[in-house]
Amino acid sequence: DHIIRNATALISRTHMERWEKTEEDLLLTASENMRSVPVFLHPLEQLLEEYGLDLSGSGLYVLSNSRKEFGAAVIVDQDVQKMCAERFGQSYHVIPSSIHELILIPSDQEMIRDVNRRCVSREEFLSDHAYYYDADEERLKF
Repeated sequence: DHIIRNATALISRTHMERWEKTEEDLLLTASENMRSVPVFLHPLEQLLEEYGLDLSGSGLYVLSNSRKEFGAAVIVDQDVQKMCAERFGQSYHVIPSSIHELILIPSDQEMIRDVNRRCVSREEFLSDHAYYYDADEERLKF
């Protein structure tokens, strides 16, 4: 007989009521299931080399699972979150790329400094810090 080893399904509120499960229950089950597939965290340039593209020194990382299918969900696991921080040695930003992967950027300003030193003349230099615009507060944060 045919055995299905990996499958996905959209779970509705009706399913949850029938199964008597909460969102927290489903999140816990998903986290446990995800641990059976190794986490994949690699520099973005390493992946782009396969396509003949050079993005060396970008400072960007791809987070997924080893299957590279529905891998963005690994970020809900607190152990994965901590592992990424430990690997970077610092905090990081998460950019949702697709349901399959996320882009992580270490929050250290060193990448900005490096680009500024290599690509911006002293006369045109502005800052070594990233800024964040908060739409709710309608304010640019420095």
